[in-house]
Amino acid sequence: MPKTPSEATFQRRFPAWFRCFSGRILLTGLAGFLSFSLNACALIKRPPVADLSRTPPQEIYRRVQHNFDKIHTLEGRGRLIVEVPGTQFAGRARILVKKPDSLFITAKAILGVEVGFFFADRKHFSSYSPFENTYYTGPVSQMHRLVLFEMQLPYEQLLYAILGTAPLRLDDSTRVKVVDNQYVFARPWGDYVMVQKIEPGKFVVSEALLVDRNGNIYVKQTFSRFRKIQGVWLPQIIRLFRPQTRERLTVYYEQVRINVPLKSEEFTFTIPENARRIRLNDQ
Repeated sequence: MPKTPSEATFQRRFPAWFRCFSGRILLTGLAGFLSFSLNACALIKRPPVADLSRTPPQEIYRRVQHNFDKIHTLEGRGRLIVEVPGTQFAGRARILVKKPDSLFITAKAILGVEVGFFFADRKHFSSYSPFENTYYTGPVSQMHRLVLFEMQLPYEQLLYAILGTAPLRLDDSTRVKVVDNQYVFARPWGDYVMVQKIEPGKFVVSEALLVDRNGNIYVKQTFSRFRKIQGVWLPQIIRLFRPQTRERLTVYYEQVRINVPLKSEEFTFTIPENARRIRLNDQ
């Protein structure tokens, strides 16, 4: 077996200046590697932790409300799916929202066939269905009687579902706790309890539930795939579900613009002269 070179042999082959130089390279490289490793570890952010001792309910409320208040208008394009027992619609949609009282949706079927439009404010709605060639109008309490929007939802809840965010309310009846690393706000809502789950870090509502006194879910809203647009956290996917009636509304945004000027003529739709006109009154 070959012999290992002795220290004297090593010194003869490599002068002192080289040994010193190579040692410096080794030490410098080691220091650089350690520095890189430490910086890489620093770049790996730890997930935010929900902690009421550090972030009290008032601060959570302020941050969620601040994100909601920064939205004045919204223009979105994407997919719209409405599912009710015996009926399903899936197509393309353009959605306009002008807070606080204007919601306008135009929809087309998958093959580009015009499906119609839906407009609502806090008091009235109007809608046109080309399949029936019928123009519907009435108070918002009756909009669930439409073919496209058979879901029995109050206007405010529908607006929040389309907008992709839900404002919090904080009063003496609100109970706040941490569950599964989310802040949970719960408070009475008529005959129900409103439960809202907030993500730490982004401070957005990821889920909102209306639960009856027996713990049954009346309405469930989920917001997912959040993106930051002009300083505002907005979800890409919005789902609204009523388990008891198996009604489901899904909005999948592919393009979203916020706080852009929306002219009043953008909220209009031409009704054919030969269309039937039906007024849906309160019953």
